Amino acid sequence: MPVYKVEVADPDKSLYYINPRTGEYKYLNTNRKMRKWLFSGLHYFHFKPLTDYPVVWTILIWTLTLGCIVVTATGTWLSFKYLIRLFKRKK
Repeated sequence: MPVYKVEVADPDKSLYYINPRTGEYKYLNTNRKMRKWLFSGLHYFHFKPLTDYPVVWTILIWTLTLGCIVVTATGTWLSFKYLIRLFKRKK
């Protein structure tokens, strides 16, 4: 989809992407660009080296997901063990 990119020389470094067919636009400034990059980068791992190699991205996502599952399961298991010990002590 072709869009026009309009950069404004202001302190916020404003940037507009304008759709010529519909007139819809998307506004970005320094703060929005940083927030967008941080969110997509940290939540979806949308970094250029990873998006160029989807197999590497998939392996990274699965590794992190399985690691989070192991950490969560271990924490839950240890919490139950602690609660059982706590209730046995009170009797």
